[in-house]
Amino acid sequence: DKVRVIATIPTDYNIIWGVTCVEETDAWIDGNMQTFTRIDINGTVKDTVITTCQYGSRGVALTREGEMIFSDSKSKRVNIVRQGKSKVLITTPKGWSPWGLCCTQSGDILVQVFSLGVQKIIRYQGQRIIQEINYDQVNSFFVFGFNSNCLCRRITMGISVSLIPKLTP
Repeated sequence: DKVRVIATIPTDYNIIWGVTCVEETDAWIDGNMQTFTRIDINGTVKDTVITTCQYGSRGVALTREGEMIFSDSKSKRVNIVRQGKSKVLITTPKGWSPWGLCCTQSGDILVQVFSLGVQKIIRYQGQRIIQEINYDQVNSFFVFGFNSNCLCRRITMGISVSLIPKLTP
């Protein structure tokens, strides 16, 4: 099958860090600003959430209940949006900053974290860590450095992590 463009949706973002689908025709967009924007396929703004993320978020996802969560790497927290306000949901372990996010079918939250060029994925049930996937456990699965990974849930109940290659000068 050939890839085809379904729609081109204009936004005010210079850089888009993430998109998460809400329904068949809506999505939350996360970019280089301190806001998240919910738009429909026609580009109509449905909602806006202003955050305290100094440099914008690097991860956005929806919980099983449909609530938006986002990472704030500066404050080392994952926040949840409830009734238009963001509240702290998870504080990552000391020294680790959150980046990519994914919510599983069972309701767990996967958080890609990094520290001094090392990355891993932490699985949370609520605020409790139940699993850590480290570099050694996956045979060179992660690349050292500050390149980002994209986490997403697969229909087969697994997760996919795509690597963005490190840029060299």
